[in-house]
Amino acid sequence: MGWLWSFVLLPLLFHVPTSLSSLTSDLFDSWCKNHGKTYSSEQEKLYRLKVFQENYDFVSHHNTMPNSTYTLSLNAFADLTHHEFKASRLGLSSSDLSTFNFKPSIDESSDVLFDVPSSVDWRKSGVVTGVKDQGSCGSMIAFCGRLRASGLVVGNPLGKYSRCSDDGGPDADCKACKSGRVCSSSASPLRKGNKDKPHIFGGRHLLAHGGVANPEGSLGLALVLGWCACWAFSATGAIEGINKIVTGSLVSLSEQELVDCDRSYNSGCEGGLMDYAYQFVVQNHGIDTEEDYPYQGAGRSCNKEKLKRHVVTIDGYTDVPPNNEKRLLQAVATQPGIFTGPCSTALDHAVLIVGYGSENGVDYWILKNSWGSHWGTNGYMQMLRNSGNSQGVCGINTLASYPVKTNPNPPPPPTPGPTKCNIFTSCSQGETCCCASRVLGVCFSWKCCELDSAVCCKDHRHCCPHDYPICDTRRKQCLKQTGNGTMVKGLEKKGFFGRSDGWGSLFRVWNM
Repeated sequence: MGWLWSFVLLPLLFHVPTSLSSLTSDLFDSWCKNHGKTYSSEQEKLYRLKVFQENYDFVSHHNTMPNSTYTLSLNAFADLTHHEFKASRLGLSSSDLSTFNFKPSIDESSDVLFDVPSSVDWRKSGVVTGVKDQGSCGSMIAFCGRLRASGLVVGNPLGKYSRCSDDGGPDADCKACKSGRVCSSSASPLRKGNKDKPHIFGGRHLLAHGGVANPEGSLGLALVLGWCACWAFSATGAIEGINKIVTGSLVSLSEQELVDCDRSYNSGCEGGLMDYAYQFVVQNHGIDTEEDYPYQGAGRSCNKEKLKRHVVTIDGYTDVPPNNEKRLLQAVATQPGIFTGPCSTALDHAVLIVGYGSENGVDYWILKNSWGSHWGTNGYMQMLRNSGNSQGVCGINTLASYPVKTNPNPPPPPTPGPTKCNIFTSCSQGETCCCASRVLGVCFSWKCCELDSAVCCKDHRHCCPHDYPICDTRRKQCLKQTGNGTMVKGLEKKGFFGRSDGWGSLFRVWNM
């Protein structure tokens, strides 16, 4: 991802041992338990163990290097190859960036500069919601090439990755990486000053400076990429911040609404741009909450009813002048901001700037990512500021924008009345109509599921929560499919309790 610098793109160039040690196997089992990883078959588990071994070898080798300026560690992505990770986690639309005419809806292009605090961290002001996890957003589209970041978006300072082979060696040209090969630059991945770092690590002592590790750096961590809905998370993060500043209320907003409904210019799980997302919210007269329209990790049909729920509004958005770090600093000082900037000519990830500061004389930006709290430092990272390059590290100063809000949010809509199933049957608010008796495709009687927007099971007796939409009538479970294809059953702690008729507590049964 552009901003994930090349060190996200580092291929795993180490030899894979022919036999896996019991030590690694035990470590893998412990890692699976810690991260809740399960696999559909023993064959898949053995393959993931082999990938884990490759990544573990890389980490171990790197951390024994005496002149290394940072350390690496395994994180929740350690069972993924570099190609798989890229395919599931990037999402800023490069094609849109090449044709997008950035014209802010609110012009704040004045050259007037003002003093800003020496440091800002909007997390301490209660303006930033918790770290979210975009998952793979139902897309497995991968490509070799340049990166980008937004929300804070950053790019790959190397430009493009032109070397690719099965073993990661620089002996074959890489066009599209369709074979699952890893890509690298022509530079040695372990050479001092190299710009590539692997996606699987959560480094503790890394500060990139134009892609080169700073010997004094102790602020950041290793990063990653993917093709995803990061643009939606960046946009909602910025809107959540300005809404808290103006209204005093911190409301987590719906990325799923943007993924499902913002389709005039954005492309859901296949990528998008924050400015288009702001335009959508303005034209829609607001956006719904995450609680009411929760994230599903996949694009779905737009929920027209929830689209009408305008909980939080904005007045417009503003683009920060490109290559102007002082103006970007001012924007972040007055509210959390979104940045989308190309490294080379393409970008593919978006993150949120939530503050800035200095440590040991080194200035940095504070970035919020959308890969969950197990990535980086509790879901955050720090990137070098005042690098001496007008574009900033990975092009961070190139294209920035943020939402603008001065008006209050609309009053909450009136409490909805009962939902009509047919002219004879109604369900209460928060319940779902489900057919209990069907003849020749026509429903003759209805019952009420105790869950809002539930999935009605085909046995005509049970229903499942919308976020666990698969009815497994044989095993009597509600399931959902994860981004890597594995099935996960609902947990009791998620509160999916209802009256049970012997099917198990994970099924909500209907009011009879």
